[in-house]
Parts: sequence; structure tokens; C-alpha cells
Amino acid sequence: MLDSLDSRVSVAGKRSGRLQSYLSHVLLVLSIGAAILAGVFIIPLEPLMPEPGLDPAWMQAVNEAVARHLVFGRDVIFTYGPFASVYTCLYHPATDMLMLGGRVLVASGLVVGYLMLCWRRRVYLLLVLPLFTANVWIAYLSFDCIALALPFVFLLVIYRVTAPASHEASLRLNLPVAAGVAVLTCAVSLEPLIKGSFLLIVAMEFALAIIALILSRKFVLAAVLPALALLTMFLAWISAGQPASALFHFFVAQMPVISGYSEAMGYGIPGSSPLAKVTVVVAVVLVAIAFKKIKSTSFPWLIPSGLCLSLFLSFKVGFVRADYHIVMAAGAYFLIALAMASLLDQRTGIAITVAAYVVWLGAFGILAGIRQDAERETFALPDLERPFFRLVRGFELRRNHASGLHQLFAEANARIFAITPLQRLDGSVDLYPAELSVLFAAGDDWDPRPVFQSYSAYTSGLDSLNSAHLLTESAPNHIFFSIDPIDDRLPALDDAGSWPILLSKYQIVALKNEYLQLDRAPAALLAQKSKLLGGVTVQTGDWIDVPSTADGVWASVNLRPTLAGKVVLAAYRLHIVTIEMVLIDGRTVTHRFIPEMGENGFLLSPYVGSTDDFLRTAAGMNSNQVRKFRLMSDSRLWSQEMSVSFWLLKIPPEPTARDLITSPPQQ
Repeated sequence: MLDSLDSRVSVAGKRSGRLQSYLSHVLLVLSIGAAILAGVFIIPLEPLMPEPGLDPAWMQAVNEAVARHLVFGRDVIFTYGPFASVYTCLYHPATDMLMLGGRVLVASGLVVGYLMLCWRRRVYLLLVLPLFTANVWIAYLSFDCIALALPFVFLLVIYRVTAPASHEASLRLNLPVAAGVAVLTCAVSLEPLIKGSFLLIVAMEFALAIIALILSRKFVLAAVLPALALLTMFLAWISAGQPASALFHFFVAQMPVISGYSEAMGYGIPGSSPLAKVTVVVAVVLVAIAFKKIKSTSFPWLIPSGLCLSLFLSFKVGFVRADYHIVMAAGAYFLIALAMASLLDQRTGIAITVAAYVVWLGAFGILAGIRQDAERETFALPDLERPFFRLVRGFELRRNHASGLHQLFAEANARIFAITPLQRLDGSVDLYPAELSVLFAAGDDWDPRPVFQSYSAYTSGLDSLNSAHLLTESAPNHIFFSIDPIDDRLPALDDAGSWPILLSKYQIVALKNEYLQLDRAPAALLAQKSKLLGGVTVQTGDWIDVPSTADGVWASVNLRPTLAGKVVLAAYRLHIVTIEMVLIDGRTVTHRFIPEMGENGFLLSPYVGSTDDFLRTAAGMNSNQVRKFRLMSDSRLWSQEMSVSFWLLKIPPEPTARDLITSPPQQ
């Protein structure tokens, strides 16, 4: 009887074992399928199309720069590189293959990276990935989430590869793993050519990985991976039509763009907001867990160092300009937490993944409040139906050699032209300050200044590059000009150094759809600072009298952060500085002031607050003389002392500008 009972127990045990093995295989297949699906969701078979707006304008401008074979770092100086379409998913016939190829590579890196992290550890975590990338905002409009997390995923994979065979996290370096590491290396190496500022996180995480390989005596891999990364970057660069000799200068040209960003572009919810505090708490918890539970036998600081770097840069991306950027930070935190969870015990891993997911949803909630408009559905919770429909529509569009995409592209530009129909002019054309989409829709021959959107020329060096371009033989023949600053900035700061050139070397000939048309007049005399009217050093916040003159007053302002302020600015952002001006008629106007943009100088008086004011200034009919002004800030991280110099700026009156004021404008 006992033998019979033992036999039944044995049979039941075998059945249970087979069932458990079967379920394990099902889970493995589902997890691998989920990872692949997550990668497919971020491939833009149905790309975005041009539309009006500040951000769509730079997206299209970068595509146009590639199409026109402009050299990045020389002809175009911007945060993004020739593979920007991988980031934006914005369609252009000339960049479509670059966009698809780059996205496929990054998607492959994402899939392979998380597969190698979760293999034989926590494969069920892969089931979460498609829920994340299914969101339209993440899949198409927030590439930062993936780009900020992927270098850390690379570091964790190297951690597994370098772990001793006896270590629980060890991943044997066989042929499939070596191929996966190669794919992940290529994907991470492409990131700096998508967005130049990604170079920092890629280089730092890569350096930590190489140190780990050297300390674990894997010298061949330590030599091969950097060579593969450089080769990938070089081949991608020349495949985008860029000269090989310009690659290094592209990264050098990024330095003022990156260094000036926090001061000029800081905006949005403060760092003291609940979401920022929760994000910091999550970051501290993740670092503490990394110190306590993820130990590297070869380099104890390996994972915590890489984690701190990724979390810090993700926070900076999200909260320096804290509007929709907060979703980028929260999404990166989620992917980083998910990567860490693969190396932790089950309870801790699930806990940090859930916490990061809650932060991500909180960011979406705040974003939905900020952006209460027609795009609200973009910020909804993950919906697996929409990405499938996008894939189906994308296959249908591309089935006929992309003719459907060409038609949608033409229709999108036609809609932009219908809103703002600019004339197609003979000769080269540029547009100020930023809405370049209307120029492309008109079909004009774009001849851009190096920093092609005025709000981005936010350092004295970048401003000088733009103004110098207008004095060269390759300066545009025509310019469409309007006043439209971002963040309520003082309008005269945007491309400030170019204003004297625009007011003298160009002639205003028409007013069309809220844009002044300026034609180049090479024989004209350049408006210059002709006489120093005086200078003063005062306490920040004190009123400063402006010299009285019938001509223009050019002012250069020197106000810099304190030593502590520079540290805070490097890590986060400072309180904004405002300028308050009292006009001769008693009116008071207040704007945001960017101190770095004021160092080279700007037109202080007469005050120009609109396109009509600029027209009147060119005609010698602007009566908005500034009587006095002051700079103010709530933060003591700015110097409490500032200096100002005043110069006389003679602006030759333009008869055609006067005619436009006194007669009906051409529309």
C-alpha cells in the first residue's frame, strides 16, 4: 500500500515538474516576444509630418540641413546632429532611411540590452517593456527616455559579463552574448550623432565599462568595444553625407550650446515641486539600493557611479526646462529602475519598478495639466491598440515605395503654407526668429545662420557667429523677420548682435503675413556703436538712468553668477533674472533677461516689443525711448553687483520702412 502511495506521489511530482517546466518555457517565450514588441513599437513606420510650431520648426530644419548637405558644427550649430530624425521621427524624403536605420539600431540595442540583463534572472520584467513603449509620447516624442537609460543598460551588461562564473549575476561570454554586446555598443555609439549632448553620458558610462573590463582582465573586449564604437560613429557620420574631417569639430561646437542651456532655457515648475522631490527621493533610494545590494567584485563603485551619473543627467534634462521634459526624466528613471530590478532580489526589484512607474504616471498627470489642448490624448496611459494601428498604417504607406509618405509630406507643407503664405523669392532666404516651417512650406532657398533659431543663440559666442554670417558674401539675399521671443524674454536679446546689421545692411521692402521682408543692400553703411555714452557699476536691483539721445542706445550688461551660483547652475538652474524698463511716456515693461545674452550688447533704447516697433525703429519713428531700467532676481546666487556700458548706435532711417508705416502694407 505504501509502495502504491509513493508511486502516485512520484507521478504527481513528475507531472508538476513538467507543468512548471512548461509554464517556464511559456513565460520565456512571452517575455522574449514582449521585448521584441517593445522594440518594434518605437520604429516609426508611420512617421510624423511637418506642422507649425517652435519645436516642429527645428525638427524640420535639421532634416533640411541634412538634405541640403550642410555641415554640422560649421554651417549648422545646434544641439542635434545629422541623425536628429531618429529622435524626432519627423519625415523628410532625404532623411527617411537614416531615421528608420537609426531607430532599428536603437530598438535592437534596447531589446538585446534588456534580454541580456534579464536572461536567467528576471525574464518576467520584459513583459513591462511594451507597456512603456506603447505610449505615443515615449515611442515618438521622448527619445530621451531611452537614450538616457541605454548607456546604463550597457554598463550593467558589462557588469554581468565581467562577473566571475561563481557570481549569481554572471553571464558567460559566448557567441550570442558577444553579438548582443556588439549590437548594444553600436546603438549606444549612435546617440551622440542624434543629439550632441548625449556624448557626456555615453562617454562616461562607456569609460566605466572599459575600466570594469580591464580590471577583470578581459583586455581583448576592452580594446574591441571602443574601436567598434568609434567605427560605428564614423561610418554613421559619413553615411549622413558629412565630411569625415568635421566629426571632431561637431562635438567641439556643442560646448557653448550645452554650457549655456541651463541659464537661458531654464523654465517651468520649480525644483521644490512635489514631483521634483519625489524624483529626488526615488533617485536616492535607487543609489542606496545599488550600494547595498549590487556589488561588483572587480570595482565596487562601478554600478553606483554609473547610476548616479544617469540619474543626475536624467533629472537635469527633466527639470531644467520643466515642461514636457519632466516626462523624459520620469521615463528614464523607469527604464533605469527596470534595468536595476533584473539584478536585485524579486521583492526589491518589483518595488523599485512600481515606484518608478508611479513617478512616470505622476509626470504624465502634471503634463496633462500643463498641456490642456488637442494633444491631450497623447499623454494617456499605455494603449496597445494604437501602436499596432500605427504599424499597420505604416506598412500600408510604405508598401508603394513611400509614395504615400511623399504625398502626406506635401499635404502637410501645403497646410502650413495656407496658414502663413510667404512669397517664394529669387535668391537665398533666411527667417527670424524661429518659425522656419513656413519658409520650407513656401519652397524658398534656405540659407541659414549657424544657430538657425534665434532663441538658441544664447551665449555671446553663438550670437557673434550669427552676426558674422550676415557680413559674409554668403549672407542671405532676403530675410523674413518678426518679433516672437520665447519665455517672455526681452525681444532685443534674440540675435542681438545681428540687429545693427539687419537695420543697415538690409532694406525693409514689404510686410507680409506678420513678417517683414528685408532685402540685402550691400552698398549700405553698417550701423555701429559710434560713441561711448558712459558706464556705471551698481547693485543688482538699483535703477539705472539711460542716456537721453535721439539715436539708439546700445547697452552691454555684465551680471554673472557667484561661485556658488555657478555650481548650482552646472547641476540645475538658477532663478530667472528680469528686466524692468520705464519708458519716456511713463509706461513700465517687464521681461525675462538672460545675462549671458546681454554681455555682447543689445538695443536697449528705443524699446522694441513687436514687429511694428522694429519697423518703426528702422524708419526712425520709434518713440519708445527707455528712461531707466533695472535688473532683478530673487536669488543671491547671482552677483549683487553689475556693470553696464552705454553706446550711441546710429541707425540710418529707411525711406521704404517709413512708406510702409504711412501707406497700406503689402499682404
